[in-house]
Amino acid sequence: MPGPIAGFRYIHEAIRRESAALATEAATLGPASDDVAMHERVAWFARVVHLHTSGEEAGLFPALDQRAPHLAPLYLLDHREERERFDGLATILRELADPARGDALELRRRAHAEAAALAAHARLHSRKEDELLVPVVDGLFTAPEQGAMVGKMLAGFQPADLQRALPWIVTWIDAADRVSYMRELRRALPPDRYDGVARMVSAGVAPAIWEPVAAALAQDA
Repeated sequence: MPGPIAGFRYIHEAIRRESAALATEAATLGPASDDVAMHERVAWFARVVHLHTSGEEAGLFPALDQRAPHLAPLYLLDHREERERFDGLATILRELADPARGDALELRRRAHAEAAALAAHARLHSRKEDELLVPVVDGLFTAPEQGAMVGKMLAGFQPADLQRALPWIVTWIDAADRVSYMRELRRALPPDRYDGVARMVSAGVAPAIWEPVAAALAQDA
């Protein structure tokens, strides 16, 4: 059975889908668009991705360096480019959200180009991690070792971050993965902590999303 590191696929899928949606929406920005809301959305998305990648750099890559030297720098380079893409998009959206902005049409064109570049980068980078890096880690480290890594990766998330990030992940992944994700969380967490996480997720997603998940989980009992 794959170790805890395989759970990366859920947040990676959410990142891919969110970035693709942003690129699509940026292509249709018009005079009536809510530029402030888009800026705030990207700022939060950037924070979640930064916490995730920083967690990899703190919890995974140092251990990986001990057993597979020279592998981590390939992914660190991707992380740096990803941050540059987010910074570029945020700068343009911040200008758009400014009432004293310049040429809104040109800014929206640039926003679309940056969002499309970010989506392409996120898609390639996350697939590389899922298909290349995760199997290596799964072969080099035991399940308890992977669990310790995941714990370090999550340490950077404050409770307020998790309260928003966990429902966000569940919203973006598909129906079958929602059930699988909650089952993996239930296996990994003490019962009292899992109950708190389940309440957090159920409160943060639409009933139409949570009710099928709750029904499937209830059948496990």
